[in-house]
Amino acid sequence: MRTGRTLDTRRVPKRTPEVETVDWAVFCGLAAALSYGTGDYLAQLAGRAVGLWRSSFYAALLAIAVLSACLAIEPAIVRQALRAPPSAWWAAIGSGVMLLAASVLFTQALIKGSLPVVAPVTASYGAVTTLLSIASGERFSSSTALGLALIMLGSCIVAIPTPVRVPPETTRSDPPHTGLGWALGAALGYGVGLWLQGRLAVPALGALLPVWITYAVAVVLLGALGVSAHVSLSLPERPALGSVFGSGALGMTGFLALSAGLATGRIAVVVVLSSLTSAITVFVGRTVGDTRLALHQWLAIALIVAGLMLVRS
Repeated sequence: MRTGRTLDTRRVPKRTPEVETVDWAVFCGLAAALSYGTGDYLAQLAGRAVGLWRSSFYAALLAIAVLSACLAIEPAIVRQALRAPPSAWWAAIGSGVMLLAASVLFTQALIKGSLPVVAPVTASYGAVTTLLSIASGERFSSSTALGLALIMLGSCIVAIPTPVRVPPETTRSDPPHTGLGWALGAALGYGVGLWLQGRLAVPALGALLPVWITYAVAVVLLGALGVSAHVSLSLPERPALGSVFGSGALGMTGFLALSAGLATGRIAVVVVLSSLTSAITVFVGRTVGDTRLALHQWLAIALIVAGLMLVRS
């Protein structure tokens, strides 16, 4: 015989499918941010060690090998995708080209620029995707508009370089490149590419195949352009293999998480949350590297994060 009070299940709120979808979208967005944020720091090390072209090529080559194995294990994914309309395939290819261009610009910005400037400015791609989502019919609250304003303001503030005190007897050289232009180009490419993928490619092709197409485009274009430009694509030296393949593995993981989130249809939520990669990248750089932030850059990152959270609300 049972004793004690029984639980009144009528008072326990039930989770609706819509709530579960949002929770999964939030999880995928945060998982993408964590993977991208750590991978971007390794990409900076890899790019400086072996150069932009080789680091990007071998990171994409690793991803295409792993994803091809996954598709071989699950051939039903390809059979189902073959029934998709041609527009979905073209959207996936166009998205791949845009994301490759953004990745090259971002890696170049990491190599030549300042991490505290490049990472947060590039992360404003969430604002680009959100604006495109609004233009294509999605509706958002007033908090979204405020969040976008904070993101843009933070991106401007973080681009202000830290003043460097130069002794009078020292000859002043050209100021260091902040990477702002490359970062803005990367933000535009990521924003448009992810919108194309979430709006047109993923609903018809599923979450895995568009990621494979993106990396296939990267391998083909980087390989062809590298050969035509007589750029060495030899295997990176052993000390750099960890950062090259580590950045590739983490980038692929982030991309898969992002694509799985896009499959929920919550494009703006997933992409904007993945933009938190900026804070993670800078945090990793400060924790394990020698990156130092000025007070105004901390303020800018706080504004960007606050803006991202407002867009999410």
